[in-house]
Amino acid sequence: MLGATLARRLDARADRELCRVGVEHELQVWAPDGQQDFRLLIPRVAGPVGVPHPGDPRARWLASGLALTADGWEAELVTPPLALRRDAPDRIAAMLDLERVRLLHSLHEVDPHVRLVGFSTHVNVSVDDRSVVAVAREFAARCAVAAGLLLDGADSPGVLIRPRRGRLEICGEYATGADLAAAIVFVAAAAAVLARPGASLPAVGRWRVEPARERFGYFVGRDAVGADLYAAGRRARVPLAGRTVLAQEHLEEVWSLARPYALSLDLDPAPVDDRVWGAVPLPVERSAGDSTHTHSAQEQPASGEPLTPAGPDTRVRQRGDLRLTPAWLTWSTVAWRCEDVERGRTAYAVMPLAYEPHFLEQVDAGALDGLLARSIRRRARRVLASADQTRRPDIWRDVRPEALVPAERDRSGEVLRSGTGSGSGSEGQAKERSDESTTPSPSPSPDAAGRASSRVAAAAETAGRHGLPLSLVIAAAVILALVGGGVVWALTRGDDAASAAQSTPSVTDSVAPTDTATSPSEPDSSAESPVDPADSEFSSIVYSGTLDSGPGPGGGPREAMVAISCTGAAGRDCSTSHSFSGWDLLSGIQLDGPGTYTATLADAAFNPCLPPTNGSGPPTTITVTIDAGTLSFVVETSESPLVDCGDGTSAQTLAARDAFEGVYVEGSIPGIEP
Repeated sequence: MLGATLARRLDARADRELCRVGVEHELQVWAPDGQQDFRLLIPRVAGPVGVPHPGDPRARWLASGLALTADGWEAELVTPPLALRRDAPDRIAAMLDLERVRLLHSLHEVDPHVRLVGFSTHVNVSVDDRSVVAVAREFAARCAVAAGLLLDGADSPGVLIRPRRGRLEICGEYATGADLAAAIVFVAAAAAVLARPGASLPAVGRWRVEPARERFGYFVGRDAVGADLYAAGRRARVPLAGRTVLAQEHLEEVWSLARPYALSLDLDPAPVDDRVWGAVPLPVERSAGDSTHTHSAQEQPASGEPLTPAGPDTRVRQRGDLRLTPAWLTWSTVAWRCEDVERGRTAYAVMPLAYEPHFLEQVDAGALDGLLARSIRRRARRVLASADQTRRPDIWRDVRPEALVPAERDRSGEVLRSGTGSGSGSEGQAKERSDESTTPSPSPSPDAAGRASSRVAAAAETAGRHGLPLSLVIAAAVILALVGGGVVWALTRGDDAASAAQSTPSVTDSVAPTDTATSPSEPDSSAESPVDPADSEFSSIVYSGTLDSGPGPGGGPREAMVAISCTGAAGRDCSTSHSFSGWDLLSGIQLDGPGTYTATLADAAFNPCLPPTNGSGPPTTITVTIDAGTLSFVVETSESPLVDCGDGTSAQTLAARDAFEGVYVEGSIPGIEP
C-alpha cells in the first residue's frame, strides 16, 4: 500500500524518541476593573486561526512552534512535545518566557493598563498509554508530596496528577526559569522510576489522595498529610507506611531514588539538587514578593540568538500541479492536504509530529512527488476515522478531523469508545486547581483570587466540548461518512474570523464574572476609568440554559451558554458565540433591542463532496429572540440535494437543529440590560 511505503521511507530517519516533554502555562489577564476573558481577546492579540486544531477552535500556532489558546478565562501557552534531551528543560523555559513577553506586549497594544499574572504550570512527559494510569496512581501515592514541595507555592491548593493519552500530566503552581526546569526534571525522573518494572520505589504515603474533579486523575491537597504541608515546608510531619518522617527526609528519599533516572535520561539534576538540599529555597519558603507571578510592561523579549522553532513547519509547498497545505494540527499529530490543482483531487498525509521533519525534507527534495501523485489518483476511498490510525504515517482520501484527537478517559479511567479528547493545550476541560481543594488557601494571592472568577466560563467550556457539530456531512450509499464538524467549519471561514476580531470586546469593556468580588489590587490613579458598556464601541451579554439537539446520538437536553457580542450604538452588527459548538463565532445578526432577529449564512460554493477545509459551510439559519432576562437561540442547517461527487460516490448535508433557551448570566448591550 502507498501509506505503508510512506511509513517505510520515513521510519529510517524519523525523530522518534520514546520520551518527550511538553509544558502548558496558564496566565490571567487583569485590568483595573477585574480579570478579563481571554477568549474574547485572543482574536485581537493573535489574529485569526491559521492551521486549525480539530479539538480546539481557538488555538493559534506561533512562529516559535508554541501554541496560544484560551482555557476558560485564562490564556494558555503550550509547547510542542520536545525530545527529552539535556537541553529540553532550559529550552522550554526560554521559549515560554519569550512568548509570554510577546503576549504581554500584544495585550498592551490593546490596553496599556493590563497585567499578565501567572496561574498554573502543567508538565507533561510521555508514558506508555497501557501503563500511564498505573504510573499516575503510583505518583499520587508515592511522589505527590515531594512534587508539591518542589512545584507549589505557599498559597497553592495542591497537586493534580492526570493520566492522559500516552502521557502523564502533573499540574502545579506557575513556575518559570530554573524553577520550571527543576519541575520538568523531577517529573520526568519520577515517571521513569514508576514505569520501570522492578525499580526501587519511594515509600507509599499515608496521605489523603482524592479523585480529581474536572477529569480523571488524582488530587493531593496541601492538607493531605493531616496538617498544612506548605505552611510547615521541610519541617512538616509526613506519614508513610509504618513510620512518620519530616518532609525534608521524605523529599531526600524520593529524589535519591529518582535522581539516577534523571541521569539515565541525560537530564541535568542540578536544579532539583539545589532545591532538595537547600542551596535554593523551595517555592513554599519564599516571601510573597519573591513568589509574585505578575509580569510588567518593562519586560522585553530576550536578546541574542533567536530560538530555533520547535514546532511544525506550516509553510505551503507547491511542486508543479502538486500543492501541500497543512490541514489540521494537534499537539502530537499533523495532517497535510495534498492536492492536484489541475484535476481538483485531494488526499491527506497524516503522521505523528516526530515524522514531519523528514517528510517535508523529502517533499522539498521531490522524493515523494510520484508517491503522493499516485495516492491522489487512486480511487479507493480510505477514510481516517480513529486516532489509532494516526500512530504511523499514512495517506488517506478523507479525514474525520475529530479523529485526530484521541478519545479521553472516563471517570473510571477507561478510554471512551466514542468522542474525542478536545480542548486546548491540555485537550480538555478547564484546569482550575482551586476547585480540587476542599478548603480554601489560607492566604490567597491575587492570581488565586481570579481562579473562582472563571467558573461560569469553565462551565460553558465543559458543555461545549461535548456538543454536537452544527452540520454533519455524510456520504450516501456504501461510502463512509465525510464528517465536517461545526467547530472546524467555523475555523476555516476566514471572513468570520476577521469579523470576530473586529467585534470582540476590548479589554476594558469586558465584564468580569459576578462572583469576582474585587479586583486583586486598587486601580492605578493614573489609569483611565473603565468604559461604561452602554457607551462603548463593543459590548456583550451572556445567557445560560438548556440546549436540545433533538433525537439521535449526543442529542437531548444539556447545559449550554450563548454570548452575544455587538459593535456600534445603533443598527449594530452582532456575533453569536455558543458553547455547544466550541464557542465558534457566527456574525451577521442586527440587534436594535428586544425582539426576534434572523440571519442566514448561505455559501453558494459549498460542496458536501469536499473536505471542510475548503472554507465553505452548509446553508445555516440563526434565529435569536432576546430580551433583558431570556434568550432563545436556534441554529438550523438545511438538507442539501444528493450531489454526485464524480468518483462513483454521492454525498449530501443532512438537516440539523440546535435549540437553546437560556436566562441572563452577565453583561449588557445597549438597549438590552437586566
